[in-house]
Amino acid sequence: MHSSTSSAYFSCPDFSCDKVFATSNNLDRHLLLGNHNYRKNTISSMDTAVQIYSSSCIDLQKYHENVIQEASHEVEISVNLTDKSRRGWGLKSKRANVRFSDKVKTYLQEICASCEKTGSRPDFIALSEELRKATDENGNKLFTKQEWLNPPQIKGYIANIISKSKSSLAVKKPRTELQEVNVDDDEKLSEVISMLEMNDYNENAVGIVNEVFSAVNI
Repeated sequence: MHSSTSSAYFSCPDFSCDKVFATSNNLDRHLLLGNHNYRKNTISSMDTAVQIYSSSCIDLQKYHENVIQEASHEVEISVNLTDKSRRGWGLKSKRANVRFSDKVKTYLQEICASCEKTGSRPDFIALSEELRKATDENGNKLFTKQEWLNPPQIKGYIANIISKSKSSLAVKKPRTELQEVNVDDDEKLSEVISMLEMNDYNENAVGIVNEVFSAVNI
């Protein structure tokens, strides 16, 4: 027996069809013909668009959160690897004075003199690599591992040479000879290098944060 909404009416057993009949014969004929009148979707296209947009926003938010978390983790790792003894960006850490061997000083002074003549600017990263790879005519390395310098150290030393050269020219007759840095000046030079390394570190950290903000369109 067909289900009905009441004892006097017979409704189509298809739940999507909203047709109701007064007699069972009419219902049977309706089922035989299959001319169902399906209910219209109550969810409008606008509602569907809102749901899709909301879902996209949630997915995008999760993606941005992951990007920021990963970038923050990379910055933290970079900080630890760069200087484990550094306890804060603005804190001054204790460090041993850097001693430059006479061989390294002579090498850098020659580079500085060459750059001064040609008007070119020294590439501190390339110079750091040269100290590691430079060899003599027999293929032996010119500098030991203890004599290797990083780019900020080379930058500080050359800046010291130029500064002393300019100071000398200001009180004496012009001369092309560069002033040699004495061993006693290494302590002051160490402070200069420390400041340069701190500036490079801060610039790198700020650069990473800016890249993250650009990636998430903040």
